[in-house]
Amino acid sequence: MQVEPQPEERDLPNNTALKKRSIKLRGRPTSVALESEFWDYMIDVTVADKCNIQDLVGNIYANWRQPGQSLASACRVFCLENAKTEERIFRLENGRRRRGDD
Repeated sequence: MQVEPQPEERDLPNNTALKKRSIKLRGRPTSVALESEFWDYMIDVTVADKCNIQDLVGNIYANWRQPGQSLASACRVFCLENAKTEERIFRLENGRRRRGDD
């Protein structure tokens, strides 16, 4: 009997493997493992904000991470929240509303 993959497994792109990067956080070496899509997004943020990835991750650690939350999880939340903010700004600047925003 063949087991069908779950929809979420089937829909994932092939390049979603975790990529680990080593950085210094508060002067101490640490590593963060994220999917390449999150690293790509964070690199785009560093270019726009004229900072480096170490500065961005340090900012996420200081301002986004909740007690008991992993740094990787905080980075993902940052990316999602930042993308939502960018979308809102784009819609405001272009006079567009999301469906259901009445």
